[in-house]
Amino acid sequence: MSKVIGCYNYLPDPSTTPLKNLEYEFQNKKVVVTKTQSFVEHPTLHLNSRNATFLVHSVSEAITRLKALDLESPFDAGIYCAIEGGSLDYFTAALLNSHEPMPTDTLIYFENLMKNSPSVMAGLVGIQTKIMGPILTYPSRKNGVLHALEQAELHLELGKIKKAIVAASFAFDDPILQIKERNFLNKDQILSEGSSCLLLAPNGSRTNWSSVLNMRTSSTSYGIATPLIQLVQDIQNDKT
Repeated sequence: MSKVIGCYNYLPDPSTTPLKNLEYEFQNKKVVVTKTQSFVEHPTLHLNSRNATFLVHSVSEAITRLKALDLESPFDAGIYCAIEGGSLDYFTAALLNSHEPMPTDTLIYFENLMKNSPSVMAGLVGIQTKIMGPILTYPSRKNGVLHALEQAELHLELGKIKKAIVAASFAFDDPILQIKERNFLNKDQILSEGSSCLLLAPNGSRTNWSSVLNMRTSSTSYGIATPLIQLVQDIQNDKT
């Protein structure tokens, strides 16, 4: 297994964050997303996307707690993110089915891109951390974390990078994404925001990540980030 040199989970505090049902208007109907938990206070990174904010925060916090990545070059580390985009496909479909010209309001376009493009969100991690190695995103809800870990370890093994940053985030940016995620869960499970980061270094061995990521059912789901959050929790529990 690659050597874990640092990790961090950023999760809502259950003692200060009450469960609540979120209501949205969607296609002239009221849609309720039940039993959700979100951050009351969160890092103010002045980003338009909660997902990007939490992703950047978890990575920055993991690096800060490690004190230093000891990189000789900013190209010596890579960033591998499991993160879903929002409903950009709905936005695009609406434009394709419309006879109206493309919107010229750059602010609207910028906000939409910030919230919906996984690549943009991962790129912000590179900007904030000044890391210039590979920056890749994996949007599969089921296998995004697995894909990120396997790609990171392959690049470590091949010597393309010396350190790998694997991160995941799920936030309440997009109602459609929340509704979809809620439908995957049973009625007793909590749907929560959360982000996670794992810092890896090579140690000469390969990892069967599919067996390490024992995707267990828990009382709280963090969407696409759940497997990485559970892995970091296991690592932290082993250290205590």
